Amino acid sequence: MGGMGGAGGAGGMGGMGGQGGVGGGGPTCPVGSTPMVLVEGPEGPYCIDATEVTSLQYSLWLATLPVPNTQDPVCGWKDSYVPRSSGNNCNGSHYDPITKPNHPVACVDWCDARAFCAGVGKRLCGAFGDQPLGYNEFDDSTKSEWTYACSNKGERNYPYGDGYQQKRCVDDPFDNMLNAGNGHAEPVKTATNCKGGSGFAGLFDMSGNVWEWEDSCRSIGNPNDPKDDQCRDRGGSFWDQEGFLSCKSPSIDRRRDSFNKNVGFRCCADPNNLGMP
Repeated sequence: MGGMGGAGGAGGMGGMGGQGGVGGGGPTCPVGSTPMVLVEGPEGPYCIDATEVTSLQYSLWLATLPVPNTQDPVCGWKDSYVPRSSGNNCNGSHYDPITKPNHPVACVDWCDARAFCAGVGKRLCGAFGDQPLGYNEFDDSTKSEWTYACSNKGERNYPYGDGYQQKRCVDDPFDNMLNAGNGHAEPVKTATNCKGGSGFAGLFDMSGNVWEWEDSCRSIGNPNDPKDDQCRDRGGSFWDQEGFLSCKSPSIDRRRDSFNKNVGFRCCADPNNLGMP
């Protein structure tokens, strides 16, 4: 899906910065839009965003005026990429790049997420080889880019280790501690210990804060209306407890056009093979 056109360019984003890869002229992650972490995958290196995409990063892409009606048919119904400001617990505070620039962008549907990733030269994380992930393969670290990075190659249940730790990430107990359980995402990296260990250092918030859309959908309703398709989201949110917060937890089944204040995303990409033979 990474080659999808019509989502707009990434102009004006170069100052955002990106995380490079290994030294010695090896592969590096794309610079611009959102900082990324280089991961040595089972089929070669790939890159994944260090955090969930923030409201500021999303707003810089919107400023390039991406055109919705040029997407492929599954998202041909889109007429705007602006995050929702009403319905499904959303209001204007959940996309506020001015006063909340480092909060994860929320109230976006699957098509918004994929369009952003493609528009900045990346892809919505799916299966290795830049392919959609089978709907029932979400917990297979040998197939899912998201699960592989979150679980340190399948070796951990959570980004930080095998056992669940309350408040280690922005989960429901964390939200109760800071917000009396009222339900709010936090700026990315607020839970400073919610990160991968030595395996893939620099990955934050893959458990909790907001759910993250994945390129993994299935048709269950009207085959002529892709809005009815179910698509995966991963990692749980500030409203969730242990059962939804692991790297291999099942997602809440959401329609392709679903949105909520606890749903966002991050992107994956191929590395730049600078200096490689």
